[in-house]
Amino acid sequence: MGNKKKVVTTLVERKSRMVFLIKNNSKHSKGVMERIGNKFENLPQQMLKSITFDQGVEFADYRYLEDKMSCNVYYCETHSPWQKGSNENMNGRIRRYLPKTTTIDNVTQKELDLLADKMNLCPRKCLGFKMPKEVFIQQHKNDCRTWS
Repeated sequence: MGNKKKVVTTLVERKSRMVFLIKNNSKHSKGVMERIGNKFENLPQQMLKSITFDQGVEFADYRYLEDKMSCNVYYCETHSPWQKGSNENMNGRIRRYLPKTTTIDNVTQKELDLLADKMNLCPRKCLGFKMPKEVFIQQHKNDCRTWS
């Protein structure tokens, strides 16, 4: 998501629907992959087994993540948005707060973190009206103690 130079990478954990928003200075793959790696560098390895990306050029340097995070990277098929439905749904929710007309240059990472918190504390029907953060913590109750 984003316009002009800076962009926001949206990552959604598949089972809990927990969202992570990362501000990037551009769509250059190396920088995007480094920011994703930095976001999850303290995450216990058992909590991140794989990541699925779309075919965007910003995700071309996937080997960096495979090496740094010891996780598998997969890609959706071209023109198959249903293969990343949770992410597409989350982008729609985020657009309520950051319309396409928003200049990402004016949005800070702290503001994105607060927006992600807001999304992660919103009960979801698909989760039995539990919150994504609640489900994520339940899934990883032993692992979450070591990750902040």
